[in-house]
Amino acid sequence: MFARKEHLESTGEDLPRFMERMVEYTVGTLKGKKRGLFLSTSSRRLLQPATAILSRGSIVADIGIVASRDPVAVDQASMDLLNAQPALDPSRLNKPEYAEVDKVKAVYPHIEWRHQLDYAEKVGLGSKSYDLVVVSD
Repeated sequence: MFARKEHLESTGEDLPRFMERMVEYTVGTLKGKKRGLFLSTSSRRLLQPATAILSRGSIVADIGIVASRDPVAVDQASMDLLNAQPALDPSRLNKPEYAEVDKVKAVYPHIEWRHQLDYAEKVGLGSKSYDLVVVSD
């Protein structure tokens, strides 16, 4: 979901526009198709490249799998669950001032991830509203 800042700077691409185009491509891909099931595996290694996993630890404990027929709801619920978790120590959180509120912002301060979900909802891809049903073993 996230583009590297260096890539965007090297191509001259605007991050919010890049995120909007990703949403538009998804809308186009799903047009005329019956909605399937969308999954998000919100694991403890979320948001980390392979090299960081070994060197800096995880960001949060494993929070499981989120599923829905609405891709926007899946992403919103995943982000809400991620941000509700306490940060692990040590972790890759670069900006501790954001860590309690927004884990993505703490790792990638240049990314306004909410813009993508707001835009997805605006163009009718889905809704950020959801009902969380916890299923345990």
